[in-house]
Amino acid sequence: MANAGRRRLEAWIYDVVNPMLQGLEHPISLLKQQTWSWRFFRRRLEWIRPASEIIEQESGPNLEDLVESNPAEGSAFRLWAQGIQKLETACSTEFDCVRQHGRFLEVVATCIQEFQPTRLGGPWGGWPDEKAPDILAEHIVNNRTDLESDNSTREFWEQFRADLEESVRGDVVWVNLHRETGEAGANLLVLGKGLDAGLKAFRRKTCTDHDIPFAPTQYR
Repeated sequence: MANAGRRRLEAWIYDVVNPMLQGLEHPISLLKQQTWSWRFFRRRLEWIRPASEIIEQESGPNLEDLVESNPAEGSAFRLWAQGIQKLETACSTEFDCVRQHGRFLEVVATCIQEFQPTRLGGPWGGWPDEKAPDILAEHIVNNRTDLESDNSTREFWEQFRADLEESVRGDVVWVNLHRETGEAGANLLVLGKGLDAGLKAFRRKTCTDHDIPFAPTQYR
């Protein structure tokens, strides 16, 4: 940072640090709730993303510059990205276990036969019926309890969530994988909080030392 001039410092703060701090708010909230936002069709976390996917694309060079010029912050960014990969791997492994579980598939088939919808439209949000096990296994991986009011699977999930979760709860393999997913999520939460605190400290020191506003101002 010693050789960085004011404009370069402003680029770090306004193009990288501020957007990243704002972008961390929702992921940290999800991690606190142990709701991973993992999606079976992409096999990745939807709302918990690395810095390169939070920062605007045109600001990518400023992100690279900040990371290369500030080892502590660069390390925090890398650990966050690595933690996301570990949680995605854990979620994917747990999902495969649930999706292939014989008892789970039996319960899914039975629940579908018993389901009496009270509203028009299928319960799978446009997905074909054969994707029902994928959708329901995803909810188990993501620790979903109540679904959003506009989620087409909400009524089905409310009726049969307990049965679906019970179908795998006694399986030692799933129990261990579910625990590993939770541990990966807890570790990522620690990393997210650390990144958030570190970036706030970096912003305060940089702005204070160089008399830079914390956010752009019309009086620049």
